[in-house]
Amino acid sequence: MLLPAALDMHVHFRDPGFPHKEDWASGSTAAACGGVTAVVDMPNTQPPTDSPAAFADKARRAAAASVVDFG
Repeated sequence: MLLPAALDMHVHFRDPGFPHKEDWASGSTAAACGGVTAVVDMPNTQPPTDSPAAFADKARRAAAASVVDFG
């Protein structure tokens, strides 16, 4: 049986600020184990993702640790 991959459009990977709750490595690995191939992270981090610089930092962290596609 072939099933399409799932997309999770609402995840809370708490990096930067609260990686002890969940970070890109642990969250994306769990997603992949469940058949999810792409995630969209919510900006509940510290500092918040509220500027181009903060977004660039978050994207850099995700690119270094995520095992699935992200947005």
